[in-house]
Amino acid sequence: MPNEYRRLVFSNEELRQALDTHLGSAAMLPGGRLENLRFGKEGDDELIATFEGSDHAMETVLSISLVTAALIKQCLINGIPLPRRARKWITLSGDSVALDFRKPSKLRQSHSRVLSSWSGAFRDSRPSGRMPRTPKI
Repeated sequence: MPNEYRRLVFSNEELRQALDTHLGSAAMLPGGRLENLRFGKEGDDELIATFEGSDHAMETVLSISLVTAALIKQCLINGIPLPRRARKWITLSGDSVALDFRKPSKLRQSHSRVLSSWSGAFRDSRPSGRMPRTPKI
């Protein structure tokens, strides 16, 4: 059965704003502009963000769960609808971060409902083995 996919791509400025909003004033992020993102060497558990400051670049390791939570919170603040029952994950789209969603198709559920209604119709129409009574006139 088909699955529904959706992707929201955030610019580096939008990601920086989401992280600042999510972490609040206690943010331990370096100052400057978010310039580059890449997955860490440990696999897909971390993102390495490069911030361009006035005098030098600085790299910071961000956990995937932190980035996902910040982006979801940013979507909720801005009124962007998100599918509740969809599987969510982070991926890179070019030099930006993207929030991907996969939602199982509803066809599978509706298909089973149709089949059960058909089987009920067949069950009711099967002969019972007895002859129907004819009304007396």
